Amino acid sequence: MPWWTVVGVRARPVDAEHSPIRRNLAPGPSTLWPGLGEAARLFLESGMGGMNHRSPEISALVEELGGRLGRYLRLPEAYQLFFVSSGTYAMELILRNTVEVRCASFSAGAFGERFARVASMLGRRVDAWSLPAGRSLPSWLKEHGKEALAARLNQDAWSRAEAWLLCHNESATGTVLPLEMLPPLEETSPLRLVDGVSSVGACPLPWEQADVWFFGVQKAFGCPPGLCVLAVGPRALEKALDLERKSRDTGAWFSFARLEENGRRFQSPCTPNTLAFHLLNQALRRMEGPGLEHWRHHCQVQRDRLMAWLDDHPVLEASVTSPEDRSLTVSSLRRRDGAPLAAVQQALRQRGLVVGGGYGEWKGTGLRLAHFPAHDPADLDLVLTALDETLAEGGLS
Repeated sequence: MPWWTVVGVRARPVDAEHSPIRRNLAPGPSTLWPGLGEAARLFLESGMGGMNHRSPEISALVEELGGRLGRYLRLPEAYQLFFVSSGTYAMELILRNTVEVRCASFSAGAFGERFARVASMLGRRVDAWSLPAGRSLPSWLKEHGKEALAARLNQDAWSRAEAWLLCHNESATGTVLPLEMLPPLEETSPLRLVDGVSSVGACPLPWEQADVWFFGVQKAFGCPPGLCVLAVGPRALEKALDLERKSRDTGAWFSFARLEENGRRFQSPCTPNTLAFHLLNQALRRMEGPGLEHWRHHCQVQRDRLMAWLDDHPVLEASVTSPEDRSLTVSSLRRRDGAPLAAVQQALRQRGLVVGGGYGEWKGTGLRLAHFPAHDPADLDLVLTALDETLAEGGLS
């Protein structure tokens, strides 16, 4: 049986249409840290991959990982770390545990909209405020002023909501939502639930401006997908426990209460991906030495290099026009004439170069390039050169 054939599935071999991957600047999953393949091999050969997830060995791994992650991120002690499977699953878990009836959503792209859609699918009332693709709160504030923001947030839909759904870094469009621009978080404020999937790990963050953050490992942490981490503050945990006392559906096994109870023993309610724990721990060993400020600067240099290149480019431009709206870790670009770029993305892939395509309403007309800690700046230069060559070879420049 060929290696690419799975029972019930017929897949093509890797080289059927594309060259082997040389560089991966997609916005996630993306480039892995060098050495993770060897780390995975050693973990499995050691027998750890077959250990029961309640064994002392795995509990020790989880304890070490949680401590290392908390120190690297500078996470306040009051926040607890829960490990689950994916970002979209985390959205549902968080909403079941923190929102009983109504919430308010601010979105500047497809992933913010997904958070609101999950809430609606769960039967919660959602009052949504959406900005056009490519815009975020900084440019909106510059146009409308702080008084307009205060007036909106004081409306019943926002002031009486149980929680605000926010996306800190919108990787669908390449925008950022600086939480520092929102009013200070107070004891009586609605809970703030934040998607930090594509920014946590790349820069210092205002943790205490939100009650729950969730983030993936396949982006800024340079690991394979399949693991999501929640940082849950005391107000959110208390709300979850209150909903359980009311016999509300907060989840059977993966409720905050079950995660917190098992977390005291450095365990998970159900069998977790222990290999993913090990690989994240290994990635953190590499990242913790230089520290968060180093990786923030590393990402910013690449982002600014791309923006400078686009400023002088005759064909391409940044999709996010206001610099203050731009993400640190994901940049979106388009043709100045609005023509499609899907063929360019495919041509790059045939060279072994992976970039993200446009997402949502920009599908087919945009490209997205990530600037994560594991990305070598030389890889960006390689992709930009290939972009110019591809545009010229295809007669598209």
